[in-house]
Amino acid sequence: MSVENHLTRVRCDNSKLYRWKSLEANTPFAPFFDFPIYVDKYDRKLANDLVKLISEKSIGDFRKGQEIWLTYNLFDRKEEVVKDFADRIYQTYVEYNKELGYSCLPKDKLWIRGWGTILHAGDYLLEHCHSSNENTYLSGFISLSTLGTTTDFNIPYISFDAGYWKLKNIIGETILFPSWAMHKVDANPTMEKRYSVSFDIFTEESMNYAKINRTKGRNTTGNSVLLSKRISEV
Repeated sequence: MSVENHLTRVRCDNSKLYRWKSLEANTPFAPFFDFPIYVDKYDRKLANDLVKLISEKSIGDFRKGQEIWLTYNLFDRKEEVVKDFADRIYQTYVEYNKELGYSCLPKDKLWIRGWGTILHAGDYLLEHCHSSNENTYLSGFISLSTLGTTTDFNIPYISFDAGYWKLKNIIGETILFPSWAMHKVDANPTMEKRYSVSFDIFTEESMNYAKINRTKGRNTTGNSVLLSKRISEV
């Protein structure tokens, strides 16, 4: 059975929502999971402006150092496209949570950090997640290139047999997902650069957790959380 047609796939009227949820348990040891992914589409101008910003400011080239992405927050920048991008992300966030029946936090109760990614020919991203502690919230990315690559999501307990859920990277498509979701990006098969912007969204609990558990003096994911900015202040 493919991941698209798996028994745990939840069908809904909103074509932007892709969701897999565990069936009702018959034993106390049966696994539980709820894996909702939201796929939105932003306009081409915003995507092009982000590419221009990343390329002109040399933001996100991993070949210049694997830890560069930990050292800055794209949403600290003052360019108008950055504010527009943050506003669109928040709109998607509201849609996503309303569709799932969850409450939405206001902009001043959410923090965001973003970074650019440039993948050259043959470059790829290994499987990873952005957070896995009890205060984990949301992550996302916007695709800024259409080069035949995919972002591959490992759906808990399902992908082992049914395979990854592969999402084609299309210019302007913006994805929101739980930060614990394991995912990877396959190798860039072209000689063109593959551009994208990734981001994490945090709650007050997330920020407090990072403050308590960070490792001082090192470029770590915990310290990078503290570079986040309230969405209301972008």
